[in-house]
Amino acid sequence: MDPRQTKEESARERRFITRAFYQFIQCLHHLSNLEEPSTCFSKKEKELNRFIRPARSNETISEKIKDVNAAWANTMRHELCKHYEEEKYQILNTIFLNNKNLSYSEVMGAGEIAMSWAKRNYGKRLRQTVVDHFMNAELPEMTDQQFPEPAVSPPPPSPSTPGSPDRIDQPRLEPTPSPSPEPQRQLVQQSKTEVPIRMDTAPPTTTSPKSATVPPCL
Repeated sequence: MDPRQTKEESARERRFITRAFYQFIQCLHHLSNLEEPSTCFSKKEKELNRFIRPARSNETISEKIKDVNAAWANTMRHELCKHYEEEKYQILNTIFLNNKNLSYSEVMGAGEIAMSWAKRNYGKRLRQTVVDHFMNAELPEMTDQQFPEPAVSPPPPSPSTPGSPDRIDQPRLEPTPSPSPEPQRQLVQQSKTEVPIRMDTAPPTTTSPKSATVPPCL
């Protein structure tokens, strides 16, 4: 793949994952507000209690109206918490499926940028507990599981030196090549031609030189 194209894809993935992390922080922010009875729900609950004024009101119906409004607020908080938890899961899956070129450090950087966006947009409304939870727990855990840093192959072991711990190296077994017929043929030819036999030389005898003299032919 063209390096320029790979760089552009990495930039797009970085922007996408940064926005996804920001949405994840939004979910954490709203969940934090819903863990305790929020001011907005308390105000709305009191407003409903004042708004509903039945005819011939008495203490019994007033208590029932308060119970219904309190149950509504609790049900709404429960459904919203469930919604944000499901959205967190969907965001994580989206991040995992769309990352192909980013490394561990790049994803961590995207999370830090997303947190800076959240601090700028929410200001003091963003609780420090949310910031700490995302930066120290959620982000490292997500990054370790979804974006592991590529493993670096260790260098080959160096031979043992004096003073270093003893190490037993298994000898490498090399297959013994079968002898080629050509060197054998050359060896046979060499043995045949190493001691040439002269045809004009008589073979040695065990008799004395005098008895070995051949009289001239008459």
